[in-house]
Amino acid sequence: MCLAIPGRIQSIDTALQMAEIDYHGLVKQASTRLAPEAAAGDFVLVHAGFIIQILPAAEGEELSELAREVGLL
Repeated sequence: MCLAIPGRIQSIDTALQMAEIDYHGLVKQASTRLAPEAAAGDFVLVHAGFIIQILPAAEGEELSELAREVGLL
């Protein structure tokens, strides 16, 4: 089973194609190569170090809260 984790982009280094993703206080890096249109402030799903989907804001907030409630974040 594969699991994608929701987070919010804090910043993007376009030269390195990497973004800093905030997972409710835990900040990690993820590649933007699969989602080059991603921007700071976007909610995204991250799998294996890659942003795989940009989420609408309301959906991103809800999914992030659910992930936190079940202990994923």
